[in-house]
Amino acid sequence: MRPNDTIFEVPIIIEPDEDGFHAYCPDFPGLHMCGDTKEEAFENAKDAVKGFLMVKLKYGERIPPALIRRKTKPAAFSAGAQKQQRETVDLALTFA
Repeated sequence: MRPNDTIFEVPIIIEPDEDGFHAYCPDFPGLHMCGDTKEEAFENAKDAVKGFLMVKLKYGERIPPALIRRKTKPAAFSAGAQKQQRETVDLALTFA
């Protein structure tokens, strides 16, 4: 990672659904994904958020300032034992 890279920290909420798991991003209304497992729902949401941010950057559209960070944090997902039905995952995406 270069010092001038921008990292976007995007919360993704993952919840059990009838047929698997539902993932959405509260900062981007309308961005909803699903998956058979939590990991699949997270990967699908991560791809959707990345595409969404890339389009916004390409066309110079506003990105919520709260999502922009300058620090090192890998995109990761832990599927450990859950005490809650709903889980929030911070997704860190790096764009040069």
